Amino acid sequence: MKKTVVICMALILSFLLVGCGGDKYKAYSNYSENEVFDLVNSYLAREIHGSGLYDLKIIKTEPLEVCTFSWNVCHKYKTVKGANRYTVELTNKRNGRREAHVIVEDRYYKNSELITPKVFSENFHNNYKYYERYDKLIALLSKYNSIKYTLIDDEIRSDKAKTVQYGYIYSTNIFELEDFLNTISRSQYEYHWDFIITNNINEYNNLINDQHSFEDILAKYEKTNVVYHVDLTSFNSNSSAIIENTSQGSSTCVNSVLIKK
Repeated sequence: MKKTVVICMALILSFLLVGCGGDKYKAYSNYSENEVFDLVNSYLAREIHGSGLYDLKIIKTEPLEVCTFSWNVCHKYKTVKGANRYTVELTNKRNGRREAHVIVEDRYYKNSELITPKVFSENFHNNYKYYERYDKLIALLSKYNSIKYTLIDDEIRSDKAKTVQYGYIYSTNIFELEDFLNTISRSQYEYHWDFIITNNINEYNNLINDQHSFEDILAKYEKTNVVYHVDLTSFNSNSSAIIENTSQGSSTCVNSVLIKK
């Protein structure tokens, strides 16, 4: 039995190392900048039925690598000499916000077959939905005169998709806060948020001036009195209260009273 396992493992390892060594890869031709942009606009037209929303810029051109052997994930790559992979950055024309990256790859021959790789994005779909929710959230927050807020929106990376809005909120107006939280709670999946809310202006200033990430700041607190509906009674009974309010894709609105560790 042991011998059989060893032989099988040796055969698999040999196959992984050799892969599809007999295949030959050759570049067909490089896309021009205009051709790259045309392909990206066609991709956007298919995905969101609109291609005029973004300014396009090629921010990276690198040698094209293709997978020559995969087993659940790719185990072996080969560089196609003369062929390129282009990373195109999408900037929202309306507000100048850089929102996503789209990948275009040159055509190439695998033996005698001409391969045309599909245009794809590792973050466009999630980011597009994220910014729809983000803009809607800003519009909602602007309706409340008493609410000050700071939202965290880091620059995107080609391999990063955005999902949750993080931020800090300050207000001493219980009625406006509860109206705001109930509004986004009723919206169910239209918002994904995680806020730290305080009625202490000094605490708010400390939060927005802290250079650590949202998760790092949250780790400095302990959660108590978790409730699964909008409940700000702590603001009425405590002169300095901090609450984490979170949805993150659920219709359930969770509130946790926070205390410093």
